[in-house]
Amino acid sequence: TPDFPPRPVRGARCVTSGVMSSSREGGRGLEQMRHVFVKTGVISQASGSAYVEFDATKVMCGVYGPRQGGKTGTATNDRGRLDVDVKLATFATPGARGKVGQGDAELEFASLLHRALESAVLLDTFPKTSVDVYVTVLEAAGAELPAAVACAAAALAHAGVAMRDLVSACSVARRPGTENGGTRGGALLLDPTTAEERNADGAVTLAHMSRLGEVTQVVATGSWDGDELDDAIQLAASGCARVDQALREVLRAEAQEHAPAGSVGAGT
Repeated sequence: TPDFPPRPVRGARCVTSGVMSSSREGGRGLEQMRHVFVKTGVISQASGSAYVEFDATKVMCGVYGPRQGGKTGTATNDRGRLDVDVKLATFATPGARGKVGQGDAELEFASLLHRALESAVLLDTFPKTSVDVYVTVLEAAGAELPAAVACAAAALAHAGVAMRDLVSACSVARRPGTENGGTRGGALLLDPTTAEERNADGAVTLAHMSRLGEVTQVVATGSWDGDELDDAIQLAASGCARVDQALREVLRAEAQEHAPAGSVGAGT
């Protein structure tokens, strides 16, 4: 799976390319996201935890630490280490998984999630220790990686881990078009379902720090020209902004709920 280096996203504008139909399964528009639900404090034993739904896609995350050691023991005197583990629940995806075993899928997923989060976490604030992030995909119905990024970001914030900014993520799938034998002119679909991902001839997932306007990761599959890829990234950025808003609303409410009486909290 090719991935592209981080680059700034200037303005989260909504863009579609070669629109073929203005509606999708369930009646959503091309640029319309599914409902995003966020809840923190779902695992009592964890330092921080969260549960996120992108409609039928459901993810849970527990954060533990900072603590000594870690899975690989590579924390240094100057910097801590972020460890990420992903489990796909056996009931998460109906039917056979195909040729790729669950273990391989989990390792690849964990690597992508780690890269999306690492540049946002201030590792120098917990030297010689590690923060462990455990994600479980409870139900897979499309855009599992963006849901996991949002869930992990919320859990890290709930744990009080210092970050440069929250990380949100969103995917865009390209529905095959009618130009050049179906390779051009397809519609861009924000926040695709599993069926839309399966039928797509290309996809882009963006991980983004919305307040800072910085990209932490872009992963693309399929063949894209420069303008088309830029359109997909900008559309994904608009979805990231929506996820970021949902995260901040929940974290702000949670902070206000636990603030001492008479205190005034700063905006999240």
